[in-house]
Order: sequence, then C-alpha cells, then structure tokens
Amino acid sequence: MNRPLQWFNLAGVLALALLAVIQWQANRHVNLQLINAEAAELRQSRGLAEKDQTIQGNIEDMNEFRARVAKAATELEEQCSAVKAAEDKLAGVEAERARLAASVEGLKAALEQWKAAVAARDTELKQADARAAGLVTDRNEAVGRFNDLATKYNAAQDQLKQAAEEVKKLAAERDETAAKFNELAAKYNALVQRVNEAATRP
Repeated sequence: MNRPLQWFNLAGVLALALLAVIQWQANRHVNLQLINAEAAELRQSRGLAEKDQTIQGNIEDMNEFRARVAKAATELEEQCSAVKAAEDKLAGVEAERARLAASVEGLKAALEQWKAAVAARDTELKQADARAAGLVTDRNEAVGRFNDLATKYNAAQDQLKQAAEEVKKLAAERDETAAKFNELAAKYNALVQRVNEAATRP
C-alpha cells in the first residue's frame, strides 16, 4: 500500500519537476524575446535619433546654401548695376569723343581755309606791289587767326587725347567688372547646383 503511494508521489514529483523545467524554458524563451525586442527598440531609437540629427544637419546646410545663394544673387545684382553704370559712363565718354572729333574736323576745315587764304594772299602780293602795306596787315591778321586756330586745334588735340585715355580706363574697368560678373555668375550657378542636389538627395 505504501509502495504504490511512494511511486505515485515519485511520479508526481517527477511530473512537477518536468513542469518546472518546461515552465523555466518557456519563461527563458519569453525573456529572450523580450530582451531581443528591447534591443531592437533601442537600435531603432538610436537609428531614429541619428536620422533626426542627419535631417537637422541637412536642414542647416540647406539654410546655409540658401543664404549663400541669396548673398550671391545680391552681389550679382550689384555687379550688374556697376556694369550698367560703367557702360553708361563709357557711352557718355564716347559721345564726348565724337563731339571733340567733330570739333577737330571743323578746325581742320578752318585751317584748310586759312591755307587757301594765305595762298591767295601770296599771289596778290606777287601781283600787286602797290597793295603791299595792306596785304601785310591782312597777313598779320591772318597769322593771328592761324595762331588762334592752332591754339584751339592743340587744345582740341589734348582734349581728344584725354578722352581717349578716359575711354581706355573705362574699358579696362568694364573688362574688370565683366570678369567679376562672370566669376559671381559661376559661383551662383555652382551654389544653385549644390542646392538642387541637396534638395533631390533622399
């Protein structure tokens, strides 16, 4: 009677031990899954934090690029205005040069007229000795006019030379401004390309 009961108790103890082992394995499996889930959640949280930092950095880079593009556009507009002003000034100088050239042509025509008058005067001197005194007076007056015309001609030549030097100076300034304009345009295009690449980047 006691022996079957002992066997029954032994079987119950073994069954309880088996159930305990099974429960321990189940608990271990659940704990491992929980640990793996927590590790995966931690990795995802870190990944999301890194992505947030990357996105924030991209946003800051985008804002910086936009500021640079705006600054480059402003500088480009200023250079365009400077080029326009230089071209307007150059056009004014060229108009002044044309006016001075026309004045020089007028002086040359007057000089030719004076030469013709001198030739006629010399002919009259040879043909009429009786009018020598009057012709001397006319000659002196003609010489005075010639000197006046020569003075005006020389002054016009100086003004024309100054205008030519000013035109050269303005042309050099225009070339320098155009070079700066092209450099700014290249920088502007490069910045726009970088902004577009940053905008299309996933």
